[in-house]
Amino acid sequence: MSSLEAPANELLILKIATGDELAFRQLFLEFAPRINIRLSRLVTERSVVEDIIQETFLRVWLHRDQLPEIRQWRSWILRIAYNRAFTYMRDRAIHQRSLAKLKICDDEDLTGQAVDLRHLKTTIAQAVAQLPPQQKRIYQLSREQGLMISEISDRLDLSPQTIKNTLGMALKSIRHFLETKGHFVASIALVYLY
Repeated sequence: MSSLEAPANELLILKIATGDELAFRQLFLEFAPRINIRLSRLVTERSVVEDIIQETFLRVWLHRDQLPEIRQWRSWILRIAYNRAFTYMRDRAIHQRSLAKLKICDDEDLTGQAVDLRHLKTTIAQAVAQLPPQQKRIYQLSREQGLMISEISDRLDLSPQTIKNTLGMALKSIRHFLETKGHFVASIALVYLY
């Protein structure tokens, strides 16, 4: 029987509820590998699984005051992890469907579409250039370098919520710029692609 299955570990949960960081660390070290095994069956990207685990335990810590009232705390933590994984898979599926709809199709149309795409990329570059420095940097790290919210947060030493809010403002500004330049469909796609 592992230490997390022992009834004595209800005390560990009570300690976490009072803000005991050492108890939380112990919970993470013992329970994160179990979540890792389960999530790896659903999500193949290792870095995504690690992000989901980090987000899961961040939520546990933020809602630690609820722990004494939760009878099945292991199930509660697993449910948080599964919900994050399913949200990721849903968002990825939406992203892939949107890309498929926007994909350049035939070689016959390639020249005209390539010109349109080049013009759209130029317009997006102009929109990004007009962003405030912080929004511009976060947008570039997210969309051009492909970093996840947690990676940007670590790199810039800002909270994940600040990164999300700033990225949202940047995307809103870019959408508005695209609309003023007559790229209404592209501005809508920007919502679904990003």
